[in-house]
Amino acid sequence: MNAAPLSPGRKLGRAVGALICLLLLALVVAALWWRFIAQPGLIFGAVVDGQRGVLTARADGQVIEVRAAPDQVVSVGQPLLFLALLPDPGMAADTREALEAMRERVTAGERAEKEARAEVERASLEHARRQLALRGAGQAASGGEASRQEQERLRAEERRAAAALEAAKNRAEALSLARQSVENAYRQMREAVRRQTEGRAAEPEQMAVVAPSAGKISMLDAKPGMRVRSGQTLAVIEPVLPEQIWVVGFVKPANLTRLRPDKVFALRFPGHSQRLTGQVDAIQENPPQSDLPGVPVRLRLNGYDPLTMPALVIGQKVDVQEQ
Repeated sequence: MNAAPLSPGRKLGRAVGALICLLLLALVVAALWWRFIAQPGLIFGAVVDGQRGVLTARADGQVIEVRAAPDQVVSVGQPLLFLALLPDPGMAADTREALEAMRERVTAGERAEKEARAEVERASLEHARRQLALRGAGQAASGGEASRQEQERLRAEERRAAAALEAAKNRAEALSLARQSVENAYRQMREAVRRQTEGRAAEPEQMAVVAPSAGKISMLDAKPGMRVRSGQTLAVIEPVLPEQIWVVGFVKPANLTRLRPDKVFALRFPGHSQRLTGQVDAIQENPPQSDLPGVPVRLRLNGYDPLTMPALVIGQKVDVQEQ
């Protein structure tokens, strides 16, 4: 039995209904496109940033010794090369400025080492306290299950305290070596200034050029016999310590209320397999530049270990997503 043909009114109704469905579908697709593609994330334009060290000549001179090589890991204050200073009427003032800067670094190194030694003392006291607690529990042990669990808990705390003590000792030792290196360079520079002031130097004055920060040398432009000018870039040192590397991006002013201190974001690095997270570390709500695309935001990296993970390069793009 054949179905009755549709009337023109019913045909028009079906066509209108189909058109409405298509329009609704288009609105949903447009909303999804605007939300996830056209609109930037809460933090956009993010890149890797960090404490890159630039080694420059503090005076005109000639390179007489190079103690560094590309890809070498260096510590702050480590002498990388030595210059024979060229005669220059203004050299004394430049050298004194370098000497004052080095003296400030010696003071900062002494202060950091003192704080590290104090931390060793605190960690040592805590370790001793945990050892006493563990021995006391062993002497009072009744042999029951609860007693064994308590001893195991105290033993775990003692191991953690021992590890913390060892880490504090290692950090104090590293800071001590860095401070000694800076002090040696400072003494050399101070002696050079003294000889120059007294006018008794028969040989050219020498200046040690030291690493301004810890890291890996990515560029070295110095070799024995090469003449350099004051301010010339001699080396670039890329950061390798986790605390020297972070992520910077931008947030629209209207979205600032969605940010809070320590808010966690998922970070993806194109071309790298590692997945890290970052926490809001700083928001610069009144930046000095007015032409920025948004309010600058800095994220502190969580779980980044440059010794076991692919290296992050300053300027590398980062995809930041809310968790």
